[in-house]
Amino acid sequence: MTKSEPKGTTHTTKKSIECKKIISKHSKDFVGTLTDLDVIKLCVCSRRSCYKYKAEIKRADSI
Repeated sequence: MTKSEPKGTTHTTKKSIECKKIISKHSKDFVGTLTDLDVIKLCVCSRRSCYKYKAEIKRADSI
């Protein structure tokens, strides 16, 4: 984050879009059957990124 960007700004990357699709399709928190660890292995991202993407998906769904 640079000084010109407002706080809380998120960057959209190819990897984040792909991981969000996998998470929303396969995670138990949404409509899937996989646990968080299995989803992390499937989308090949870090645990922190996975939980961040899950939070962003939930935030987008609540709007």
